Amino acid sequence: MKTIGIDISPLNDKQKTGIGVYTFELIKVLLEINKQDRFVLFGISTFETRNYLKNIEYKKYSNARLAIYTIPARAFSKH
Repeated sequence: MKTIGIDISPLNDKQKTGIGVYTFELIKVLLEINKQDRFVLFGISTFETRNYLKNIEYKKYSNARLAIYTIPARAFSKH
């Protein structure tokens, strides 16, 4: 069994477009067809976007684990 890490930060937005849609669909298919490996879905979010990552549908897969790291939004702002 291998452990495969995938950055799900592109899924931070409520409205997924482009890379977010691609990432979402790719992970969904990988989890469905690859039952023997373990996936760690990790991402960095702000307090405001954290729930978008925590509520994604991957919880139903026994071979997936979420690792969400939250940082304050002010870390991204220019002073």
